[in-house]
Amino acid sequence: MIIFSLDLLNCFGIIFILSQYVVINIHCCVKTVVAILKKQSVVKGMTKKKEQFDILKEKMIQFLKERDWEKFHTPKNVAMSIAIEAAELMELLQWSNPEITTVISNQELISQIKDEIADIVIYTVSLGLSLNIDIFESVLAKMDKNLKRFPPKSELK
Repeated sequence: MIIFSLDLLNCFGIIFILSQYVVINIHCCVKTVVAILKKQSVVKGMTKKKEQFDILKEKMIQFLKERDWEKFHTPKNVAMSIAIEAAELMELLQWSNPEITTVISNQELISQIKDEIADIVIYTVSLGLSLNIDIFESVLAKMDKNLKRFPPKSELK
């Protein structure tokens, strides 16, 4: 009887261990499915953003063509324009170091900052167009490099 009880206990132990294994595996599978669904959602969101970025590129091409400015948008000229616009952005905050909330609450300053950021992006898109560089894909690739180079603190050893 004691031997049977021990065997029965061993069976229950094995069943318990197996059930825990199954629960852990189900949990891992659920987490994997959730991650895949989230990634698909991110991919869908990225696709929409890519489409929006493509619209921006088309508007830029049209703007340049209508004014016959393509000939002026050489890599050197556009790179210099990016630097000039970045300097204009820096000038807005020169000699001050305001808190973010102070900047955000100053509607005139925010409007100027938006304009300078837009100019930088416009010239960057122009440079990408002239050099056949997909800016959207380049940014995503660079972010992937940065993620590997600078992992989140939770992944640091």
